[in-house]
Amino acid sequence: LANLIIDIFYALIDPKLRSEINERK
Repeated sequence: LANLIIDIFYALIDPKLRSEINERK
């Protein structure tokens, strides 16, 4: 169940999260 919630949460913040990860890398 937690996996499903995380999947949806990541889908919503995917663009912003990717941007931050790319900048850190």
